[in-house]
Amino acid sequence: MSWHYVENGQQKGPVQDVDIERLIAAGAIGPETLVWREGMADWQAYREVSAPSVRGIPTDTSGARAASAGAFCGQCGRLFAPEDMLRFEGAYVCAACKPAFFQRLKEGSHFATARNYAGFKIRLGAKLIDYVILWVAQMAFALLIAVFFRQASSSTIAAQIPLMLMQLLFAAAYTCWFLVKFGATPGKMACGLKVITAEGGPITFGRALGRHFAEFLSGMILAIGYIMAAFDKEKRSLHDRICNTRVVRA
Repeated sequence: MSWHYVENGQQKGPVQDVDIERLIAAGAIGPETLVWREGMADWQAYREVSAPSVRGIPTDTSGARAASAGAFCGQCGRLFAPEDMLRFEGAYVCAACKPAFFQRLKEGSHFATARNYAGFKIRLGAKLIDYVILWVAQMAFALLIAVFFRQASSSTIAAQIPLMLMQLLFAAAYTCWFLVKFGATPGKMACGLKVITAEGGPITFGRALGRHFAEFLSGMILAIGYIMAAFDKEKRSLHDRICNTRVVRA
């Protein structure tokens, strides 16, 4: 069985069951580490999806509630209960990072705590790159289908139906696979952007799929759903609002 997990705010995996034991021993996976595998509706703390006695994880369940309603530290990227952290300029700082945080604050050093949300222009650039990639791929599909139906002596109208379905499915698969695997499509990676949840974690396949189709609504209303990102405080487009996601500079 393949698993994905979050380490220092970054999605890792896939790994197999036998690798989980090694990662636990190395300290990379703990009771509160977020994990996901196919069949799970959303990311969960490892203690909630595995028998603690089998995995050698302490049976203390005091942190289970925190994992389900936690937030990511803006310094180390780990997940904690919000009430156990300091909130500063829209971001959180965990107890372990507080001493260094306050020391740097006294020294007047600049450090990133609040998220650096991606604005409308750079998101438009990322979208154009993805559009070009999808256009090239879909033109190749269209050529193959045209050759097939020409050989089968079928009508042009009959060829349009499988072409439209294939283009729709390919675009969805392209977007969802890259967002779940890397947190960004090739266009966003080229522009140094990443899609995250409101809590700062990686998005699941279900959320990625919903976000992809929610983009249709952003475009249908004269692209106003996209333009909203230029005026929103957190640079959210309409589909970001619908799916509760954020686009940040990686």
